[in-house]
Amino acid sequence: MRRAHCCLTRGLTLIEVLATTVLLGLVATTILRSFSAPSAKTQLRALVQQIVALDRRARVMARTGSRVMLAVDPSRERLVAIIRGEGSAIAEVAFASGDSVALRLEAAQPTKTVHFQADGTSCDYAVEMEHADISTRVDIAGLTGWATIAENPR
Repeated sequence: MRRAHCCLTRGLTLIEVLATTVLLGLVATTILRSFSAPSAKTQLRALVQQIVALDRRARVMARTGSRVMLAVDPSRERLVAIIRGEGSAIAEVAFASGDSVALRLEAAQPTKTVHFQADGTSCDYAVEMEHADISTRVDIAGLTGWATIAENPR
């Protein structure tokens, strides 16, 4: 005699396995995409850190007796710290093509250079950047080098 199965065990069909695999693949792709390419905001924050480091380096060089200035390259794609008289760049912050950078003095007037005194101070100035769909302004106090950052989505 045959025994009657009181419990039927049922496995997954091929369609269910395939659908689950596709869904997991889509989720994994979405997660990996968000981690792989840095966002515009992340890139801008890295540029801001480089600008603050460039300011600090220019101040140190000025204190050691070099005549230092910050200048925007005419192509407007890099900010350069230059030893005046020699014209050699000691450091720079490069921007991606299509980005723009501008120097402004404390009265919001555009300028091409910011000069550092022998004691490492300068006038108050700002660096304005546009990258992708975000514009950022870094205000730097001339006396202390303290930086204030303002991000403005367009």
